[in-house]
Amino acid sequence: MLENNDNNNNDNDESKKNELEKKESFLNPEFLVNRKTGVWIILVACCLLASSAGTGYAFGLTSQTYKNKFGFSQKEVDIIGSFGNLGLFLSITAGLFYDKFGPLLTAITVCTRLF
Repeated sequence: MLENNDNNNNDNDESKKNELEKKESFLNPEFLVNRKTGVWIILVACCLLASSAGTGYAFGLTSQTYKNKFGFSQKEVDIIGSFGNLGLFLSITAGLFYDKFGPLLTAITVCTRLF
């Protein structure tokens, strides 16, 4: 009878440990809602998004460098900028593709289109 109690205690300890690990996981929605950790995760995500959101507007800072260093004409620099903007505006389709087909097929498709 005493051995059975010890086994139950060990099982309870393991289940409590598993529940604690599950609660602390980034994939658990409760972890993101937790006021202490969720606020910091959202802050970091917003900073990353904000730092990458202005890249389309910063092209004007580098366009003169493209002309001088590579000998591009204004028309060629405009084409480069247009394709950059096109890529920024079409990124929503990549997100929809990811939602429908998953990460593996999306990664394969992106890799094949890059080469």
